[in-house]
Amino acid sequence: GGVGWGGVWGGLWGGRVGRGGVGNNALADKIQIWGFDGDAIVFADASLGAGWSFSTLDSSCLEDESINQIKSSVVNFLNALPTELEIQFVQKIEGGNKRTLEEHKKLKSDMAHHFSMKLCDDRVSRLGILDNKGELPKQVLYVFIRYKPGARSSTQKTGSKLFTKKLSEKSYWISEELRKFERIVRDFEASLQTLDLKARRLKQAEI
Repeated sequence: GGVGWGGVWGGLWGGRVGRGGVGNNALADKIQIWGFDGDAIVFADASLGAGWSFSTLDSSCLEDESINQIKSSVVNFLNALPTELEIQFVQKIEGGNKRTLEEHKKLKSDMAHHFSMKLCDDRVSRLGILDNKGELPKQVLYVFIRYKPGARSSTQKTGSKLFTKKLSEKSYWISEELRKFERIVRDFEASLQTLDLKARRLKQAEI
């Protein structure tokens, strides 16, 4: 499991760089995670972050007008993000579509023509063979946001307050930054709703 602010920031206060209780996870290693406070991510540079998983949208059969509407929504969404917020999209491609194929097979009706039923069975069988060979990838989309405390100040480096304040002041400052970050998270989730995508915030154990 992860650790709270006492464990994560205790290492920073003492000048020690450590993993803060983060397990050996490939995704966590790639985005340089130090530790967690609840579902809030604490990065190695003292910035805060959060992640979401998305249901992907298949636009291959959409008309040009629908595609342009999606593009416009995405552009508006990105332009509305706070300037102190960094955003990163991560796409995970993996196999394992057995459940989806089984759900598709259940959709066939006993009242359907035998030719349609045979066509469905053949399709599921053919796709199942491809899935077993790893030739039917499943796409999972993630988005991560990252907020650097003190990012609005051009004269102060990120995280500098953490290392210059007295111990009694740091605890209050960290709590204030965490509350501010959670407000940013709520605003970000509200903005996500304008994209009509199903998004779910990632739990600590998923990162």
